[in-house]
Amino acid sequence: MTQYPNSHKVSARLGARAHVGFTLVELLVVIAIIGVLIALLLPAVNAAREAGRRTTCRNNLMQISIALQHYDSSFETLPPGTINPTGPIVNEPKGDHISWIAQILPQLGQQAVARHLDLRAGAYDPRNLPAAKVVIATLYCPSELLSWSDDGRALSSYAACHHDVEAPIDATNNGVMFLNSSVRERDLTDGASYTLFVGEKRNEPNDLGWLSGTRATLRNTGTMINATPAEGPAANGVQLILPPPPPLPEGALDNADAGARDDAAEQPTSDESENATDNELTTDDAATTAQTVGAAKDEESDTSSSDDDSAPLRTPEQMAAAAAIQAQLKNPLYVGGFGSPHSSGANFIFGDGSVRFLGDSIDRRAFEQLGNRADGKLPLPGMQSEH
Repeated sequence: MTQYPNSHKVSARLGARAHVGFTLVELLVVIAIIGVLIALLLPAVNAAREAGRRTTCRNNLMQISIALQHYDSSFETLPPGTINPTGPIVNEPKGDHISWIAQILPQLGQQAVARHLDLRAGAYDPRNLPAAKVVIATLYCPSELLSWSDDGRALSSYAACHHDVEAPIDATNNGVMFLNSSVRERDLTDGASYTLFVGEKRNEPNDLGWLSGTRATLRNTGTMINATPAEGPAANGVQLILPPPPPLPEGALDNADAGARDDAAEQPTSDESENATDNELTTDDAATTAQTVGAAKDEESDTSSSDDDSAPLRTPEQMAAAAAIQAQLKNPLYVGGFGSPHSSGANFIFGDGSVRFLGDSIDRRAFEQLGNRADGKLPLPGMQSEH
């Protein structure tokens, strides 16, 4: 066979070219490294986005604070929390129920919406429905999942403080905006820096909207932050946490059948369930029995979570307390407390015009004092929180 000069060098170069590139193993390793980097980066990206949404929320509250100051300067009083001939206010679409938000629309720069409202006709009059469906950006926290109710009414992520305990909205409440109220600066005897005006709340599908002066725009400090039962998207991802059960005797876990114990713990006795319903616990009563750190899931999701092996055991007393807390939502006089989609707390407006973030671990007594405009008590630690 004829051999050409330097043929072996050409073959060597061609062989070297054939091996240039990534092998399959190398490609998979690179893809895995990229996947790990993305997984590490996503939490930081989500945290940055949430920080931006929280800042927007604070800016919204600052605009509401300025609007309240302008209203107070014009009328020498804060707007009534709700306008209605009689009380207490029932959380149903009946009556006048003109909210404090509707009264400060001009101060919020919403003159066009204000012109299309007939406040003498009531919040649920068909003539006011087109305006009630308008989503006002200043009233909407970007971290919220709902901006409209099931019947098409635009919602508000913010509510004024009507009372310092869980009680129906009425003319004798201790907050700053309640039924037919006309609170002035001189009425804030505890000091504006220690009086809560407005805070965040969770939106629900059955909410009556920003025009309604019900629990849709009024809340109290009788329930801890993020502890009000919720329905719909507001309840997703948040689990009711009840007090831990008493410790079992030593060795009991080894001798007991875990599966039978879980089934028994998930089923409260009929007598206990009836007692929980008949007593119709208020928020304060339920709080003394079961402390919550988040809005409750619905019964179906709560039952499904109990199937997890890591779920704590539930005593019949705890299950009865959870049922009582959930039953509160069916009471039309129930108002509830503040909460937010932000982690570990919510933003609030104080009487001095500042916007502060209060954690949901704040002392209960301090939080209740913030909802009372004139309790005469000395400030407790935690009442001057993060600005």
